[in-house]
Amino acid sequence: MYENFKVPSNVSIAGYRWDVENAKQVVCFIHGIGEHIGRYDRMAQMMNAEDIAVFGMDHRGHGLSEGTRGHAAPRAEVLQDIDTLLTIIETEYPNVPIVVYGHSMGGNVTLDYRIRGRLAEVPAAYIVTGPWIKLYKPFPAPVVKLAKILSKIRPEFKVTSAIDESKLGHESLVVGKYASDPLVHDKITTLCASDCMAVGDSLYDGMHGQGKKPLLLMHGSEDMICSVEATRKYAGSAENCEYIEWPGYYHEIHNGGAEATGEEVIKTAIAYIKRF
Repeated sequence: MYENFKVPSNVSIAGYRWDVENAKQVVCFIHGIGEHIGRYDRMAQMMNAEDIAVFGMDHRGHGLSEGTRGHAAPRAEVLQDIDTLLTIIETEYPNVPIVVYGHSMGGNVTLDYRIRGRLAEVPAAYIVTGPWIKLYKPFPAPVVKLAKILSKIRPEFKVTSAIDESKLGHESLVVGKYASDPLVHDKITTLCASDCMAVGDSLYDGMHGQGKKPLLLMHGSEDMICSVEATRKYAGSAENCEYIEWPGYYHEIHNGGAEATGEEVIKTAIAYIKRF
């Protein structure tokens, strides 16, 4: 079920919910670039079966939300969008522990929110998978420089993100379904890319501060979208962080890899959520 809600910047955001009676915990999903929260239905259903309610939203510029395609920016407003969603969750499920779960670009946003989000202390814990701290294939320096310039003068200028669906997860769960999904797109704007790179670099260099709430950080060893090496480095210095690396898993570890379907990843996330 989904319903639109307004955020402080007056953008209409598509919010989704998978409710359960007498929920023990609530998960707030933050998705990645070019996709939408509906792609997490499998995970949400598995969580519902464990008495975990699930909320999520399509980022601005994604799915059924308003905005230029790929423009999950500026970052300050994206963090405010999460403020709004957390406030809705608190109203709907008072006194139920909340866990924020972010993947890929959503992992970049979630790590950022854990440190400087206005309501960062509201969630009991955070889960982040395959985060954009560094990309597997970094942009050339001239491209990064140009993106920074364009982000100031043409922030909504769109470029192609060029994600290869065969590098996302198990063939039965991803290949053919990602590219044909009408709510998926391959765009990212210069400001969105610049924001993600700036936050990622700051996290990597240890200059972004420390989040206080518990963090489960997971990455697939065969991720060819976001750098597993960068995540390893961040995990080594992050406070209150547990790190799990999944051998042979691709970028969407919840969708597995060449052999696995990602079910064990989802079960691991569920076990972590149920601690709170």
